[in-house]
Parts: sequence; structure tokens; C-alpha cells
Amino acid sequence: MKSQVKVWLIVLLALGVLAVLGQVLSDFYIRVVMEMAILGLFAQSLNLILGYGGLVTFGHAAFYGFGAYCVAILLRDTSLSLVPAILAGTGLTAIFGLAVGAVCLRAAKLYFAILTLAISQLLFVLVFQWYGLTGGDNGIHGVKVSAWMLNSRNYYYFVIAMVGLCFLVIRIILNSPFGYALRASRDNPERVVFLGLDVWRQRLIAFVLAAVFAGVAGGLYVGYDHMAYPMLVHWSKSSEPILMVLLGGINSFWGPLAGAVVFVIMEMIMGQVTVYWLFILGLTILVLVMFFPKGLWGWVEEKLMRYFGKAAVNAE
Repeated sequence: MKSQVKVWLIVLLALGVLAVLGQVLSDFYIRVVMEMAILGLFAQSLNLILGYGGLVTFGHAAFYGFGAYCVAILLRDTSLSLVPAILAGTGLTAIFGLAVGAVCLRAAKLYFAILTLAISQLLFVLVFQWYGLTGGDNGIHGVKVSAWMLNSRNYYYFVIAMVGLCFLVIRIILNSPFGYALRASRDNPERVVFLGLDVWRQRLIAFVLAAVFAGVAGGLYVGYDHMAYPMLVHWSKSSEPILMVLLGGINSFWGPLAGAVVFVIMEMIMGQVTVYWLFILGLTILVLVMFFPKGLWGWVEEKLMRYFGKAAVNAE
């Protein structure tokens, strides 16, 4: 109990720091922190099925981009404001995720990954060519939001609140009986079936939840950049959350967020030095895999566990 209190005090302290940063940082760095938070949620949504469900997918950007396009189209063609548009877009993304999961989860392992990649690319082609609805290769630009959210500091607090709420919900899910059943399905699906649980249904629920949180991240991105474009659903976009999860730690709750922070910093710094910054990122991941297999945050957790205790630091 004491260790849990210590961790929650650290979380509250971190939220306090983020609140202060919103007042002292320049607009540029406020946008950088917002990007970290949105990408952190995107990576965490993938980690829900990759790290805790053991499902490797190469098409997770389909849900991120689908959520973004839903919000952008609703803001363009209806009188909805951003928050109702995100809620509606999230609901549509859940339905899309249910349909995709019901199809892809019929396949196993590599075939599942290839199916998710194929569906993602089908969505990319649809978005790229449907000029009447999605704007085609031009995308949807100049999306209007309320005057309150045009202020970068106001939107910063909105993003932090939304991402924080999503992380709290994911934490509750992972610490619920469903979360532990999902881990069991990852580690020993045969035994889970023997115990009477439906592994396919467990994975489908996790897949839909992952799609929902990715859709929320996509909707937040529209409010951040005021646009949606085809590359948001391209297969290369799906590689970003995978890289973030690997950077931070695949079996760690906070790993994806830490990986997103490192990813954005490397992109911001190395991108100004060389156009080959992804090569440096690849070398970094190679070093991590060889010497820090649990990722950057996984290594930090090992140190924190000595003080706070394993149950408080890790959702595992």
C-alpha cells in the first residue's frame, strides 16, 4: 500500500510539472510536448495488443488514421465541435476495429500480421483516391476548431487531460481480471482454453480497445495539426508505434510513453543534423535489443523496483 501511495504521488507530481510547463514553455515546445503525449497514447494503444496480448500487427496506423479522418470529416461537414467529433470518431473506429479484428484474428501469428498490413494498405488506397470524401492525396486541411482550442496552451491542457484519462482507463483495464486473462492468453493460450476462457474473444476485445485508443490519438492529432492526410494510414506510420514500444519497453506500462518521448526528441534533434536520422534510430534500437532487452523504461523500472516495489512500478 505504501509503495502504491509513493507511485501515485510521483504521478501527481508529474501532472503538476506538466501543468507548470504549460505556463512557462514557448508555443513551439508546448507543441512538442503535445506531440509526445499523442504519440505516447498511439504507442500505448499498440502495446495493449502487442505487449500484453502478444499480437504482432503491421497495420495499427489504420485505426489512428481512421479516427483522424472521421474527426476531420465531421468537423468539415457538420456543426459538431472537436470533443463530440472525437467521441463520434472513436465510436466509428471501434466499429471498424471490431470488423477488422473479427477477420484478422481468424488467422494466426504471421498471417494475422500480414492481414492487418493488407487492410491498412487497402484503407490507404481508399483514402488516397476518394477525393469526394477524404480529399484524396491532398487530404483535408484547415480543419476548424473552436476559438478556445485555437490557443495552443488551452489545447495543451486538453490533450494532457485526455491522454491522462486514457492512460488511467488502460491501467484499470490491465489490472482487471480481463487484463490478467489477456496476459494468460499471451503466455499460455492452451491452458486458458483448458480453464474455460475464450481466447479468441479475449483477443478481439483487446483488439477493439486498441483501435479505440488509437482512434482517440488520431482525433487529438486533428485538433493539434488541423489536418488529416493519407500518410496517417500508410504502413510506414504503423512502424512508428512499434519503434516507440521497442525503445521504451514492450512489457512495460510506461514504456510506450517513454519511447514516444525519446522518438520525438531524436526526430527533432537528429532531423536537424541529418536526413538519415532513422538510421541512427535503427542503431539505437539495435543497441537496446542487445544490451537493454527490456527497453529504456524497462531498465529504469529495474532501478525503481528496488525502492518502490514491483507491484507499484509495473502493471505486470
